[in-house]
Parts: sequence; structure tokens; C-alpha cells
Amino acid sequence: MSGDGDEAFWLRAFKANRVYEAYLKTTANDPDRTVEYKRKAICIEDSDDEPGIDQPCYLPPGTQVEPPPCEDGPAVEPPWRHTLRERTAERDVWNRWEQVLGWSCPEHQLPPLTQEEFRRLVIDAPEVNVQPSADVLVNKRTILYTDGSEQRLRTTVFGTWGIDIVATPVEYHWTFGDGESVVSAIPGAPYPSFDVTHVFTEPLTHTTVGLSVVWEGRFRIDADPLHKWRDVAGTATTQSVSAPFDVVELRSHLTG
Repeated sequence: MSGDGDEAFWLRAFKANRVYEAYLKTTANDPDRTVEYKRKAICIEDSDDEPGIDQPCYLPPGTQVEPPPCEDGPAVEPPWRHTLRERTAERDVWNRWEQVLGWSCPEHQLPPLTQEEFRRLVIDAPEVNVQPSADVLVNKRTILYTDGSEQRLRTTVFGTWGIDIVATPVEYHWTFGDGESVVSAIPGAPYPSFDVTHVFTEPLTHTTVGLSVVWEGRFRIDADPLHKWRDVAGTATTQSVSAPFDVVELRSHLTG
């Protein structure tokens, strides 16, 4: 990805490209237009050489002049914009050209799925399983596990852009009624597996195990000609809790 390489740049680039495309469709040929856009690599004042804009212009400090590497094809030239200052019978007087956005990439013509939108999706919180499910024993390993499956979702962004999403669990934060916690990269498994366990050292009544799952996302846009899966910039989290159970101390008694 070009530019900042982050979600914020992608969102700015997508919106700027949409404005430019709308201008070409609706305004570019209007003789009474009060705004003009051009795509040019650089702005060179008072020059007739291409590439360049041969009118007064402003280049923001730190602007990238050379095109960046892109994933989906050659980089897209920056869009420039200027507005009408004065219109007289003799001529139109325009303000100087200003760069709307730097170089972008073909993938920025498509909308991103932002972290905020990803977090608004309904990801089903996986169930927390504890073995044994009742009368857990003090000083014995208690087995913990959950469902580590991916979830497939569907949504739209910017009104009409259809997107498929795959949410993948990548981290599991387990919390216990005794104040302890543990983080695992795996969901655990039922007995006889002991992949994720916890040892309670004191009896507890009606306690629970909490689980916070961190999800990463990939998305694919219907309109993408490459049908390419892309990463969501950020994660989402779900919260769940086990059924309550008791932690008991097993005592031996002499009989007879």
C-alpha cells in the first residue's frame, strides 16, 4: 500500500478519488464550472512541459514527488484542484492549484474496511467451556477451551459497496474468579487435551471464567476486479463468560 501505508491515508485517497471521478462525469465539460481538477505528477509553475501544471500552484511541504510501489498496478498521479476567484466578461481569474492528495495506488480506488467498521460487525462470541463443568477441584488442573473457528460476515460500506469479511481469532485472554489470568494463542481443547489449563488454589462458590477473544479481519470487495483478500487495519474483540461453577476441596475421610 502506498502513502502513509495506513487506514487513514487509504480512506482519504478513496474519498479524493471519488470526488475526482464525480467531477469528470458531471462538471469537467461545464463551461460555467467554478472548480477544476487535474491529475499531474508534479506542479511546475509557468512551464509548458509535461508532466506539470503550467499555472501558479502550491506544493505542500514534504510532498512525495516520486511514485510509490503499489500492490495492484502502477501508481496513480496526484489530483490537483483550483477554484474560480473572479469571472468577468473578458476572462476568468483562478486561484492557484493545490494538491488534494499525493500519489496513491489502484487499490485506493476501492473503499477500505476500517477498524471502526470492523468492530461494529456482529462477531459471535465463542462459548467458554470448563472441564469438569461442576465441582472443579482445588490444586488440580482445570481444562479450558472454546471454539477457534473463523467467522464469515457480509456488510456494505459507503452505501453500496458490498464486502465479504473473514474474522479470525488470534488471541485468547482468560480470566478467573481468583484474580488470575492467562493469555493463549490457541483455543484449547476438551479432555484428554491439557493445552489451556488453570489451577485454583482456594475453594470458590459460584465463580466463572471470562474470555476475551481478539479477532483479525480480511475483506474482499465485490467490485474489485482482482477479487483480492485484503487485511483490516486493526482488530476487534468479543467477550464471553462460562456457566458458573464451584471450586471445592477434596478431603479424604477414614471410615470403619
